[in-house]
Amino acid sequence: MKVVIIEDEKLAAKKLTAMLVKAEPNVQVVAELNSLKSVTHWFQSNPQPDLIFSDVELLDGQVFSAFEQYPPTCPVIFTTAYDDYLKQAFESNGIEYLLKPFEQSRLQASLDKYHRLEQQFSSVPASLISQLQSSLELPKEEFRKRFTIKRHKAMELVEAKEVAIFRLDQTGLFAYNNKGKYYPMHDFTLNALEKMLCPQHFFRINRNEIINIDFIEIIVNHTKDKLKLKLKGLDFDCITSSHRTPEFRKWIESS
Repeated sequence: MKVVIIEDEKLAAKKLTAMLVKAEPNVQVVAELNSLKSVTHWFQSNPQPDLIFSDVELLDGQVFSAFEQYPPTCPVIFTTAYDDYLKQAFESNGIEYLLKPFEQSRLQASLDKYHRLEQQFSSVPASLISQLQSSLELPKEEFRKRFTIKRHKAMELVEAKEVAIFRLDQTGLFAYNNKGKYYPMHDFTLNALEKMLCPQHFFRINRNEIINIDFIEIIVNHTKDKLKLKLKGLDFDCITSSHRTPEFRKWIESS
């Protein structure tokens, strides 16, 4: 099976390749493309592969721009951190929409789906594509709207939308609102919260902080590969990690 990977982050492309090889030992990754320019150039000069794995946000724009010039005739499995592009994915031969980060089992399920549909409709290619398109399943994720916080013998309800930042320090994990009030979140971890919170509003900018986009007041360059964020009503700054900065830039523009 010949596969093209469209991904602007080299480490993410390598990880996906490794996951594919684990799932499909005979897979052949014929190209790794990281920009609209490279995508259009490759599809202009090469035959379509059997399957495409594609991120949406590339270095120089959204992949759909390239797909408008060279519409894929093979199925596409989209891999992205955002759930905002389902309609465009459907219109671009999308058969699956994998939200990053995804597990090996999720990737395997998408490949099994591809093979199952391919086998079922192999004698009628046009019908195969139609069936693959119609099989796109919209993820129905439920995110936490509020948290119950224990304070002594009482309990408080904290609305997720009112939390400006979840912050881990030496004393524990806390949720801060924009008035400086904070709530202990000792029953949770940042890793768990990251999965519970809506990714359109919340983003983990470093190992210790998850911020709410609705409370970002100012963003300035901190170093070459880090950003400094000022949140409304809070007297401390937040610094993105160099590892998370590129993804944060994409997220802030699409949310």
